[in-house]
Amino acid sequence: MTDGAAETGPAAGDSRLEHAPITFFATVMGLAGLTLALRAAETAFGFDPVASRAARAVTIAVFLAVSVLYAAKIVLRTPAVVAEWNHPVRLAFFPTVSISLLLLAITALGDWPWQRLHVRVRGTFGLGWWRRRLELPATLRVLPDRLGRPGQ
Repeated sequence: MTDGAAETGPAAGDSRLEHAPITFFATVMGLAGLTLALRAAETAFGFDPVASRAARAVTIAVFLAVSVLYAAKIVLRTPAVVAEWNHPVRLAFFPTVSISLLLLAITALGDWPWQRLHVRVRGTFGLGWWRRRLELPATLRVLPDRLGRPGQ
């Protein structure tokens, strides 16, 4: 058994990073859904879009924080990311990254009309990159398991 003082060094932070799941991006999806629901309610009741803009700011901050956290995990704890990729349930959450980006773009379209083309063009190419790198390989990895043939 270890004492609490021994777990406060850099190794303790590294082990936490190793256990940061890809499922954190699902939080961004939920916050983006809340933002869109608030915007719809504000529009329906004629309120100023204060709450939805605040929710969008929080959603963007959470997305950036989760992205930095997971990027650090990819760089510093690559075997843990590979283990997540090979996990039969966690593998299904890798597409939450691109879905989060798409939902963030949707939340921005209402208030930033001058960025619509920019968001659509960048979002399309960004999603294409994620789709090629993550979603298609994830689908090809999961599909054989679901059809009764074990994956690689």
